[in-house]
Amino acid sequence: MLAGPHSVGTAGYRVAASVEPWRVFECRGPQLVADAWHTIELRVRPGSFEYRLAGSRVVRAAAAGSMEAGVRLAVAGGTRAEVRRCRLRAAAGAAPEGGESLVCAAELFAHQGRAVPDGQARGARAVEFRGAGPDHWLTGGQDVSLPTAGPWAAVFGLRGLTGSGHLWVEVARASGERLAAAALRLEELPAKGYERVRVPFRCEAGEALQFRVSADPGRFRVDEVAIENSAAPPGGEAADPAAWRPRRARALADAWGKAEGADAGIAILRLERRLAEGGWYEFRIVWDQRVEPRAEDVAVDLWVACRDPWGIVRVFDLGVAADAVSSGVHQTTGWLDPAVLPRYGSPGALFAQIYRKGAPVAAAARKWGIPVDDVYIVRAPRAGALRAAPGVTE
Repeated sequence: MLAGPHSVGTAGYRVAASVEPWRVFECRGPQLVADAWHTIELRVRPGSFEYRLAGSRVVRAAAAGSMEAGVRLAVAGGTRAEVRRCRLRAAAGAAPEGGESLVCAAELFAHQGRAVPDGQARGARAVEFRGAGPDHWLTGGQDVSLPTAGPWAAVFGLRGLTGSGHLWVEVARASGERLAAAALRLEELPAKGYERVRVPFRCEAGEALQFRVSADPGRFRVDEVAIENSAAPPGGEAADPAAWRPRRARALADAWGKAEGADAGIAILRLERRLAEGGWYEFRIVWDQRVEPRAEDVAVDLWVACRDPWGIVRVFDLGVAADAVSSGVHQTTGWLDPAVLPRYGSPGALFAQIYRKGAPVAAAARKWGIPVDDVYIVRAPRAGALRAAPGVTE
Protein backbone atom coordinates (compact mmCIF):
# COMPACT_ATOMS: atom_id res chain seq x y z
CA MET A 1 0.00 0.00 0.00
CA LEU A 2 1.32 3.44 -0.86
CA ALA A 3 -0.04 6.42 1.06
CA GLY A 4 0.88 9.99 0.26
CA PRO A 5 -0.45 13.44 -0.66
CA HIS A 6 -2.45 13.61 -3.86
CA SER A 7 -0.31 14.96 -6.68
CA VAL A 8 -2.87 17.54 -7.79
CA GLY A 9 -4.26 20.35 -5.66
CA THR A 10 -5.46 19.63 -2.12
CA ALA A 11 -7.44 16.51 -2.82
CA GLY A 12 -6.13 14.68 0.25
CA TYR A 13 -4.84 11.14 -0.10
CA ARG A 14 -4.40 8.59 -2.84
CA VAL A 15 -4.12 5.04 -1.54
CA ALA A 16 -2.98 2.40 -4.02
CA ALA A 17 -3.40 -1.30 -3.37
CA SER A 18 -0.54 -3.04 -5.14
CA VAL A 19 -2.36 -6.32 -5.79
CA GLU A 20 -2.62 -7.36 -9.41
CA PRO A 21 -4.68 -6.37 -11.22
CA TRP A 22 -3.69 -2.91 -9.96
CA ARG A 23 -6.40 -0.96 -8.20
CA VAL A 24 -6.32 2.60 -6.90
CA PHE A 25 -8.62 3.93 -4.18
CA GLU A 26 -9.08 7.70 -4.16
CA CYS A 27 -9.89 9.56 -0.96
CA ARG A 28 -10.76 13.26 -1.10
CA GLY A 29 -10.28 13.69 2.62
CA PRO A 30 -9.10 13.87 5.32
CA GLN A 31 -6.25 16.16 4.41
CA LEU A 32 -2.88 16.59 6.05
CA VAL A 33 -2.24 19.79 7.94
CA ALA A 34 1.20 21.24 7.29
CA ASP A 35 3.72 21.55 10.17
CA ALA A 36 1.76 19.11 12.37
CA TRP A 37 2.29 15.51 13.41
CA HIS A 38 -0.11 12.89 12.06
CA THR A 39 -0.58 9.27 13.12
CA ILE A 40 -0.68 6.89 10.16
CA GLU A 41 -1.51 3.24 10.75
CA LEU A 42 -1.33 0.33 8.32
CA ARG A 43 -3.13 -2.80 9.52
CA VAL A 44 -2.30 -6.04 7.72
CA ARG A 45 -4.39 -9.15 8.26
CA PRO A 46 -4.89 -12.34 6.25
CA GLY A 47 -7.01 -11.39 3.24
CA SER A 48 -7.13 -7.64 3.85
CA PHE A 49 -5.27 -4.53 4.85
CA GLU A 50 -6.45 -1.08 5.83
CA TYR A 51 -5.07 2.43 6.16
CA ARG A 52 -5.98 4.73 9.07
CA LEU A 53 -5.28 8.37 9.76
CA ALA A 54 -5.52 9.66 13.36
CA GLY A 55 -7.37 6.49 14.38
CA SER A 56 -10.04 6.78 11.67
CA ARG A 57 -10.18 4.26 8.86
CA VAL A 58 -9.64 5.89 5.47
CA VAL A 59 -9.79 2.84 3.23
CA ARG A 60 -9.84 -0.93 3.50
CA ALA A 61 -8.90 -3.25 0.64
CA ALA A 62 -9.23 -6.99 0.15
CA ALA A 63 -6.01 -8.77 -0.73
CA ALA A 64 -5.29 -12.26 -1.94
CA GLY A 65 -1.98 -14.03 -1.51
CA SER A 66 0.35 -14.65 1.40
CA MET A 67 0.89 -10.98 2.41
CA GLU A 68 4.61 -11.60 2.69
CA ALA A 69 5.73 -8.33 1.07
CA GLY A 70 6.85 -5.34 3.10
CA VAL A 71 5.00 -2.06 3.62
CA ARG A 72 6.65 1.16 2.46
CA LEU A 73 5.72 4.78 3.16
CA ALA A 74 6.66 6.82 0.08
CA VAL A 75 6.75 10.61 -0.21
CA ALA A 76 5.97 12.21 -3.56
CA GLY A 77 8.52 14.46 -5.23
CA GLY A 78 8.43 18.04 -4.03
CA THR A 79 7.00 17.03 -0.66
CA ARG A 80 8.99 17.22 2.59
CA ALA A 81 8.01 14.85 5.38
CA GLU A 82 9.53 13.75 8.67
CA VAL A 83 8.95 10.52 10.59
CA ARG A 84 9.09 10.81 14.36
CA ARG A 85 8.25 7.32 15.54
CA CYS A 86 7.60 3.87 14.06
CA ARG A 87 5.93 1.04 15.97
CA LEU A 88 5.80 -2.59 14.93
CA ARG A 89 3.35 -4.75 16.83
CA ALA A 90 1.13 -7.78 16.42
CA ALA A 91 -2.55 -7.10 15.85
CA ALA A 92 -4.95 -7.90 18.66
CA GLY A 93 -5.62 -11.62 18.82
CA ALA A 94 -2.57 -12.52 16.72
CA ALA A 95 0.55 -14.05 18.18
CA PRO A 96 3.78 -12.42 17.01
CA GLU A 97 5.88 -14.66 14.80
CA GLY A 98 9.66 -14.92 14.61
CA GLY A 99 10.03 -13.02 11.35
CA GLU A 100 9.17 -9.44 12.34
CA SER A 101 11.27 -6.77 10.69
CA LEU A 102 11.10 -3.02 10.21
CA VAL A 103 13.20 -1.21 7.61
CA CYS A 104 13.89 2.52 7.98
CA ALA A 105 15.32 4.30 4.94
CA ALA A 106 18.14 6.67 5.95
CA GLU A 107 16.25 9.62 4.48
CA LEU A 108 13.55 9.20 7.13
CA PHE A 109 16.02 9.88 9.93
CA ALA A 110 16.68 13.35 11.27
CA HIS A 111 20.19 13.68 9.86
CA GLN A 112 23.07 16.04 9.18
CA GLY A 113 23.81 14.82 5.69
CA ARG A 114 22.46 15.14 2.18
CA ALA A 115 20.20 12.72 0.34
CA VAL A 116 21.71 11.47 -2.91
CA PRO A 117 20.72 8.99 -5.61
CA ASP A 118 22.77 5.80 -5.41
CA GLY A 119 22.15 2.88 -7.75
CA GLN A 120 23.95 0.49 -5.39
CA ALA A 121 21.79 1.38 -2.39
CA ARG A 122 18.57 -0.36 -1.47
CA GLY A 123 15.82 1.86 -2.77
CA ALA A 124 18.39 3.56 -5.08
CA ARG A 125 18.87 6.40 -2.58
CA ALA A 126 21.14 7.04 0.40
CA VAL A 127 22.28 9.80 2.74
CA GLU A 128 25.88 10.99 2.46
CA PHE A 129 27.66 12.13 5.62
CA ARG A 130 30.89 13.82 6.64
CA GLY A 131 32.24 12.56 9.97
CA ALA A 132 32.95 15.08 12.73
CA GLY A 133 34.21 12.90 15.58
CA PRO A 134 32.86 10.21 17.91
CA ASP A 135 30.69 12.56 19.98
CA HIS A 136 28.97 14.18 17.02
CA TRP A 137 26.01 12.00 16.09
CA LEU A 138 24.97 12.43 12.48
CA THR A 139 21.57 10.72 12.78
CA GLY A 140 18.96 10.58 15.51
CA GLY A 141 15.37 11.18 16.42
CA GLN A 142 14.00 8.13 14.60
CA ASP A 143 12.18 6.53 17.48
CA VAL A 144 11.14 2.91 16.98
CA SER A 145 9.03 0.77 19.33
CA LEU A 146 9.28 -3.02 19.12
CA PRO A 147 6.68 -5.54 20.30
CA THR A 148 8.98 -7.77 22.39
CA ALA A 149 12.24 -7.57 24.33
CA GLY A 150 14.04 -9.47 21.61
CA PRO A 151 16.63 -10.51 20.82
CA TRP A 152 16.76 -8.04 17.93
CA ALA A 153 19.49 -6.87 15.56
CA ALA A 154 19.88 -3.48 13.89
CA VAL A 155 21.47 -3.87 10.44
CA PHE A 156 23.12 -0.68 9.16
CA GLY A 157 23.80 -0.40 5.42
CA LEU A 158 27.17 1.42 5.07
CA ARG A 159 29.37 2.46 2.15
CA GLY A 160 32.76 4.18 2.44
CA LEU A 161 33.84 7.02 0.15
CA THR A 162 36.92 8.88 1.46
CA GLY A 163 38.96 9.23 4.63
CA SER A 164 40.16 6.89 7.34
CA GLY A 165 39.46 6.36 11.01
CA HIS A 166 36.63 4.85 12.99
CA LEU A 167 32.91 4.79 12.33
CA TRP A 168 30.48 4.04 15.16
CA VAL A 169 26.92 2.71 14.93
CA GLU A 170 24.73 2.57 18.01
CA VAL A 171 21.32 1.54 19.29
CA ALA A 172 20.15 3.76 22.14
CA ARG A 173 17.09 4.54 24.18
CA ALA A 174 15.23 7.76 23.38
CA SER A 175 16.97 9.26 26.43
CA GLY A 176 20.37 8.64 24.81
CA GLU A 177 21.37 5.67 26.98
CA ARG A 178 23.29 3.20 24.87
CA LEU A 179 22.00 -0.36 24.49
CA ALA A 180 24.49 -1.74 21.96
CA ALA A 181 27.16 -0.44 19.61
CA ALA A 182 29.75 -1.50 17.06
CA ALA A 183 32.83 0.17 15.57
CA LEU A 184 34.57 -0.35 12.25
CA ARG A 185 37.13 1.36 10.04
CA LEU A 186 36.05 3.84 7.38
CA GLU A 187 38.76 2.76 4.95
CA GLU A 188 37.60 -0.86 5.17
CA LEU A 189 34.03 -0.16 4.08
CA PRO A 190 33.33 -1.13 0.45
CA ALA A 191 33.61 1.69 -2.07
CA LYS A 192 31.19 -0.19 -4.33
CA GLY A 193 28.10 -1.66 -2.76
CA TYR A 194 27.07 -1.65 0.87
CA GLU A 195 28.22 -3.66 3.85
CA ARG A 196 25.47 -4.76 6.25
CA VAL A 197 26.70 -4.30 9.82
CA ARG A 198 24.67 -6.14 12.46
CA VAL A 199 24.33 -4.79 16.01
CA PRO A 200 22.49 -7.30 18.26
CA PHE A 201 20.50 -5.81 21.15
CA ARG A 202 17.69 -6.35 23.61
CA CYS A 203 15.17 -3.80 24.83
CA GLU A 204 12.02 -3.43 26.87
CA ALA A 205 8.87 -4.22 24.93
CA GLY A 206 7.33 -1.01 23.63
CA GLU A 207 10.16 1.35 24.64
CA ALA A 208 11.29 3.99 22.14
CA LEU A 209 14.69 3.43 20.51
CA GLN A 210 16.94 5.45 18.24
CA PHE A 211 19.70 4.42 15.82
CA ARG A 212 22.76 6.66 15.56
CA VAL A 213 25.89 6.98 13.43
CA SER A 214 29.08 8.97 14.02
CA ALA A 215 32.53 8.89 12.44
CA ASP A 216 36.00 10.40 12.30
CA PRO A 217 36.55 12.91 9.47
CA GLY A 218 35.71 11.22 6.19
CA ARG A 219 32.80 10.67 3.82
CA PHE A 220 30.43 7.73 3.84
CA ARG A 221 26.83 6.80 3.00
CA VAL A 222 23.97 5.07 4.79
CA ASP A 223 21.07 3.66 2.79
CA GLU A 224 18.89 2.10 5.51
CA VAL A 225 18.67 0.60 8.96
CA ALA A 226 16.78 -2.71 9.20
CA ILE A 227 15.56 -3.93 12.59
CA GLU A 228 15.21 -7.70 12.53
CA ASN A 229 14.09 -10.32 14.99
CA SER A 230 17.28 -12.32 15.65
CA ALA A 231 15.89 -15.10 17.83
CA ALA A 232 17.61 -17.41 15.33
CA PRO A 233 20.70 -16.48 13.30
CA PRO A 234 19.86 -15.68 9.67
CA GLY A 235 20.01 -18.77 7.51
CA GLY A 236 18.08 -21.21 9.67
CA GLU A 237 16.90 -22.05 13.13
CA ALA A 238 19.29 -21.90 16.07
CA ALA A 239 20.90 -25.18 17.00
CA ASP A 240 21.29 -26.71 20.43
CA PRO A 241 24.61 -25.73 22.03
CA ALA A 242 27.34 -28.34 21.70
CA ALA A 243 30.02 -29.16 24.28
CA TRP A 244 33.03 -27.56 22.63
CA ARG A 245 36.59 -28.14 23.84
CA PRO A 246 39.76 -26.32 22.79
CA ARG A 247 42.25 -27.89 20.41
CA ARG A 248 45.41 -26.72 18.68
CA ALA A 249 44.47 -25.31 15.29
CA ARG A 250 46.21 -26.79 12.30
CA ALA A 251 48.81 -24.64 10.57
CA LEU A 252 47.11 -22.48 7.97
CA ALA A 253 49.64 -23.45 5.31
CA ASP A 254 48.95 -27.15 5.92
CA ALA A 255 45.16 -26.90 6.08
CA TRP A 256 44.12 -24.25 3.57
CA GLY A 257 42.85 -25.34 0.19
CA LYS A 258 42.10 -28.90 1.28
CA ALA A 259 38.31 -28.60 1.69
CA GLU A 260 36.68 -30.39 -1.22
CA GLY A 261 33.03 -29.99 -0.21
CA ALA A 262 32.58 -33.73 0.12
CA ASP A 263 30.15 -33.14 2.97
CA ALA A 264 27.59 -30.78 1.41
CA GLY A 265 25.53 -30.77 4.59
CA ILE A 266 27.97 -28.42 6.37
CA ALA A 267 28.30 -24.90 4.97
CA ILE A 268 29.75 -21.59 6.15
CA LEU A 269 27.10 -18.85 5.99
CA ARG A 270 29.18 -15.75 6.78
CA LEU A 271 32.29 -14.37 8.49
CA GLU A 272 32.11 -11.33 10.77
CA ARG A 273 34.50 -8.98 12.54
CA ARG A 274 33.56 -6.51 15.29
CA LEU A 275 35.57 -4.00 17.33
CA ALA A 276 34.26 -4.32 20.89
CA GLU A 277 34.76 -2.43 24.14
CA GLY A 278 38.34 -2.02 25.32
CA GLY A 279 39.82 -2.48 21.84
CA TRP A 280 39.07 -6.21 21.65
CA TYR A 281 38.35 -7.61 18.20
CA GLU A 282 35.67 -10.30 17.95
CA PHE A 283 35.74 -12.73 15.01
CA ARG A 284 32.75 -14.93 14.31
CA ILE A 285 32.01 -17.70 11.84
CA VAL A 286 28.33 -18.58 11.35
CA TRP A 287 27.84 -22.03 9.85
CA ASP A 288 25.09 -24.54 9.19
CA GLN A 289 25.01 -28.30 9.86
CA ARG A 290 22.41 -30.20 7.82
CA VAL A 291 24.00 -33.63 7.57
CA GLU A 292 21.93 -35.44 10.16
CA PRO A 293 20.22 -34.76 13.52
CA ARG A 294 23.61 -35.07 15.23
CA ALA A 295 26.88 -34.98 13.29
CA GLU A 296 29.76 -36.65 15.10
CA ASP A 297 33.37 -35.47 15.44
CA VAL A 298 33.19 -31.85 14.19
CA ALA A 299 36.03 -29.32 14.55
CA VAL A 300 36.50 -25.67 13.57
CA ASP A 301 39.69 -23.66 12.97
CA LEU A 302 39.91 -19.85 12.79
CA TRP A 303 42.95 -17.92 11.58
CA VAL A 304 43.29 -14.12 11.86
CA ALA A 305 46.06 -12.33 9.95
CA CYS A 306 47.64 -9.10 11.22
CA ARG A 307 50.04 -6.88 9.25
CA ASP A 308 52.50 -4.71 11.19
CA PRO A 309 53.79 -1.25 10.07
CA TRP A 310 56.76 -2.91 8.32
CA GLY A 311 54.48 -5.07 6.17
CA ILE A 312 55.16 -8.35 7.98
CA VAL A 313 52.12 -10.63 8.27
CA ARG A 314 51.56 -12.97 11.22
CA VAL A 315 48.65 -15.24 12.08
CA PHE A 316 46.70 -15.85 15.29
CA ASP A 317 44.52 -18.97 15.47
CA LEU A 318 41.81 -20.76 17.42
CA GLY A 319 40.73 -24.38 17.28
CA VAL A 320 37.70 -26.03 18.90
CA ALA A 321 36.12 -29.47 18.59
CA ALA A 322 32.96 -31.28 19.68
CA ASP A 323 32.04 -34.96 19.85
CA ALA A 324 28.60 -34.25 18.33
CA VAL A 325 26.86 -31.21 16.84
CA SER A 326 23.10 -30.97 16.36
CA SER A 327 21.44 -29.90 13.14
CA GLY A 328 20.97 -26.15 12.68
CA VAL A 329 22.95 -22.90 12.68
CA HIS A 330 26.05 -22.58 14.87
CA GLN A 331 28.51 -19.82 15.72
CA THR A 332 32.21 -20.10 16.53
CA THR A 333 33.84 -17.02 18.02
CA GLY A 334 37.40 -15.97 18.81
CA TRP A 335 38.78 -12.79 20.40
CA LEU A 336 42.02 -10.93 19.64
CA ASP A 337 43.70 -9.29 22.64
CA PRO A 338 44.30 -5.54 22.07
CA ALA A 339 47.67 -5.86 23.80
CA VAL A 340 49.11 -7.52 20.66
CA LEU A 341 48.03 -4.77 18.25
CA PRO A 342 50.97 -2.33 18.79
CA ARG A 343 53.44 -5.07 17.84
CA TYR A 344 51.54 -7.02 15.18
CA GLY A 345 49.20 -4.40 13.72
CA SER A 346 45.45 -4.42 13.14
CA PRO A 347 43.74 -7.61 11.93
CA GLY A 348 42.92 -7.55 8.25
CA ALA A 349 41.89 -11.07 7.22
CA LEU A 350 39.91 -14.00 8.62
CA PHE A 351 40.17 -17.60 7.41
CA ALA A 352 37.93 -20.42 8.66
CA GLN A 353 37.70 -24.13 8.04
CA ILE A 354 35.36 -26.85 9.34
CA TYR A 355 36.28 -30.53 9.65
CA ARG A 356 34.18 -33.65 10.07
CA LYS A 357 35.88 -36.82 11.23
CA GLY A 358 39.21 -35.17 10.54
CA ALA A 359 38.48 -34.24 6.92
CA PRO A 360 38.03 -30.57 5.86
CA VAL A 361 34.50 -30.08 4.47
CA ALA A 362 33.96 -26.29 4.33
CA ALA A 363 36.21 -23.24 4.13
CA ALA A 364 35.81 -19.46 3.71
CA ALA A 365 37.93 -16.32 3.93
CA ARG A 366 37.30 -12.60 4.20
CA LYS A 367 39.66 -9.62 4.05
CA TRP A 368 39.21 -6.10 5.45
CA GLY A 369 41.59 -3.97 3.44
CA ILE A 370 44.85 -5.87 4.07
CA PRO A 371 46.89 -5.31 0.86
CA VAL A 372 48.48 -8.77 0.80
CA ASP A 373 47.72 -11.69 -1.50
CA ASP A 374 46.21 -14.74 0.14
CA VAL A 375 49.24 -16.86 -0.71
CA TYR A 376 51.45 -14.74 1.58
CA ILE A 377 48.91 -14.84 4.41
CA VAL A 378 48.65 -18.62 4.20
CA ARG A 379 52.43 -18.94 4.51
CA ALA A 380 52.75 -16.38 7.34
CA PRO A 381 54.19 -17.62 10.67
CA ARG A 382 52.04 -18.17 13.74
CA ALA A 383 52.15 -15.37 16.36
CA GLY A 384 49.82 -16.77 19.02
CA ALA A 385 46.30 -17.87 19.85
CA LEU A 386 42.96 -16.13 19.85
CA ARG A 387 40.98 -16.14 23.05
CA ALA A 388 38.41 -18.95 23.09
CA ALA A 389 34.74 -18.14 22.69
CA PRO A 390 32.56 -18.11 25.81
CA GLY A 391 31.22 -21.58 26.56
CA VAL A 392 34.35 -23.48 25.51
CA THR A 393 35.35 -25.75 28.36
CA GLU A 394 38.98 -25.94 29.41
